[in-house]
Amino acid sequence: MPLGGVAPSLKRADGFACELNDLGNEATPSYRSRPRRPGSSARRKSALYARDMSLGGWLQEQLFERRIVLVTGRLDDDAAAKAAAALLALDARGDRPIELHLDSSDSALGAAFVLIDTADTLRSALRVFCRGQIGGPAIGVIAAADHRAAAPHARFDLSQPTAQFAGTPEEIAAQSRQQQELLWKLYGRLARRTGRPAEEIAEDMRRGRYLDAREALDYGLIDAITAAR
Repeated sequence: MPLGGVAPSLKRADGFACELNDLGNEATPSYRSRPRRPGSSARRKSALYARDMSLGGWLQEQLFERRIVLVTGRLDDDAAAKAAAALLALDARGDRPIELHLDSSDSALGAAFVLIDTADTLRSALRVFCRGQIGGPAIGVIAAADHRAAAPHARFDLSQPTAQFAGTPEEIAAQSRQQQELLWKLYGRLARRTGRPAEEIAEDMRRGRYLDAREALDYGLIDAITAAR
């Protein structure tokens, strides 16, 4: 080692610095790496979802942070349970309005009432935004919201749900009665929000009436149509 007590250093071709020993040979590298490039940390953060979760999970998390619950496809028991859990979790986190984005052309009557009953218990205001096509009992979910809006090209299918009953004749008769009771509860809720008689709602759903966004606004099913940019 030189008299000064400082070992000479050498910059290697791979970018690392190393020290020379007394014989002038390369000693153990010190591994002082090159400075980090600006923005490298941000890129790693933006790619976290790819490493730690699926893209779908990352998107759901982003929507949840914005107090948005998305319901698409058939509204069955599983979809209703997940959406209800999300609504309750958001309601427990604060009292800011919650947005429910609804795009369900097919739905089960019982599943729709899971969301309707959940909406009735929320402290936070519930705003529903309709897009695509909403059909069957999912129409009743719209009526449960505090504010109801739709995209300009949203469509509404006022139709009764199909039901299959199994069991003894007495069990089938009981299931049919329960189905009719729930249907009339659905008609009643729609009647109160639209200002139309429940009998008119029932007849429109029996016939399978279709409405575009403007017709749904005139019908009283929604409060507003979102303006195009």
